[in-house]
Amino acid sequence: MGTAAGNPRRITMTPAARRVLAAAERLFYARGIHAVGVDLISAEAGVTKKTLYDRFGSKEQIVVEYLADRDERWRAFLGERLDVAGPDPRSAS
Repeated sequence: MGTAAGNPRRITMTPAARRVLAAAERLFYARGIHAVGVDLISAEAGVTKKTLYDRFGSKEQIVVEYLADRDERWRAFLGERLDVAGPDPRSAS
């Protein structure tokens, strides 16, 4: 799925790739990753399947990007909360 288990290959995000990823995110969240195909993702994103495959290469890579993006957002959210908590969370109100 990438070059190493902890370091998946990431793609450069073009405007079309961002639309595909945004559509995939909505669909994966609503229906589940396995229930959503590239036909539906491309239709929802307003791109052709050729564009989808040109940008991502496979549905697997879309899933990699989707999960990596969610992971980055979660870590940023958690990092902010930990910064606010400081070294002793019991003292934070």
